[in-house]
Formats: sequence, C-alpha cells, structure tokens
Amino acid sequence: NASATVGVLPVPTISKVFSPASINAFAPSTMTLVISNPKDIALTSASFTDTFPTDLKTIATSQTASGSCVGANTNTIAANSTSINISGLTIPAAVGAVAGTCTISIQVTSGVVGGYDNTTSGVTGDYGLTSVTGSPSNVAHIDVSGFSQLGIAKKFVQVIPNSDGSYDMQMQFTIKNTGSFTENNLQIFDDLSNTFSSATS
Repeated sequence: NASATVGVLPVPTISKVFSPASINAFAPSTMTLVISNPKDIALTSASFTDTFPTDLKTIATSQTASGSCVGANTNTIAANSTSINISGLTIPAAVGAVAGTCTISIQVTSGVVGGYDNTTSGVTGDYGLTSVTGSPSNVAHIDVSGFSQLGIAKKFVQVIPNSDGSYDMQMQFTIKNTGSFTENNLQIFDDLSNTFSSATS
C-alpha cells in the first residue's frame, strides 16, 4: 500500500502594541508590530494592512515606517491616514526552534477622547514559490484622554495718578480652561509698548 505524509506549512504571525498605551488628545503613540517567521527560510514580499477604528489615524505629518524588518523604510505613510498598507518586507528565517522576528513601527494619534481597539491583518508573503497568509494580530488597545482649551481675559482694576502726571495701573488676568486636561506652568506675556509708549512693569 502506498502512503504519503502531508506536512502543514508554517505561517507567519504578527502581534502589536501601542506605546504609550495612554495619550492625551493629539499626542503621538508608537504602534509597533512584531512579525515572526517559524520557517527555516526567509519570508519574502511580505505585506499586511491595518484599518484603524474611527477617529484613530496616523500623525499629522507624513512619515516613513521604521523598524528592523528589511524593507520597512520603503513604506511612506501619508499624514492623517485612517489605514496603512505595508509591503515589500523580508522576514528572517528561523534558527532551529527560534522563530525569525523583526519589527515595524509607525506613529498614530487621535483628537477624540476614548478607548480604541485595533487589529492588523495577517501577514502575506512567499516561501520560495509558495505564498502563505497568517492569522490577524492580537487586539491592541489605546486610550486617549482630554485636552486643555484655554481662554484669557484682562482688565484694569486700579488706576492711580502720580504727581508727575504718570499713572500706576494694576491689571487683572483671568484664565479659563474649558477642556478636560490640566495645564501647568503657564506664562503670560503682554506687550504694552504699542498702547503706552513709556509703560514699565
């Protein structure tokens, strides 16, 4: 009787994390993805996609993907992108029982307070002439907290005439923060030279 043994072709895996995982609105967070290759030959022409949840996007300037994966820096990501498509990667071969790994990183942000869950597609690539696709990543979570929204008003509260014809004036500044994020170490600068030519503080 004839028999045959059919092996299961290993496939790449991908995991992700946000750092920091909690940011203030409009602040950046680095999304790092780790791709693992369990096979003893390199995975070439590797690619994956990531569609972000509503209100999560890449930062407001274009960027080049970074990381240790060969081909990472050939991927340019437009500002304020709501999805990314990374391609042209080479994932190193496994050594013995240790999978070959490399990383891809990009910066993301959000201006909307809330929590966001994000999953990346499985990695597609080639083992020689054979194409494979792995499973999607874990669910990575990022929290976005509030931001400050400042307003300022000023008024003269006391005007005291001096014998030489000059005046001493006291001003009062009122600052209001209607946002949900505390601001510290604020400074106020008020140039009075255009209003009072001989003004001194």
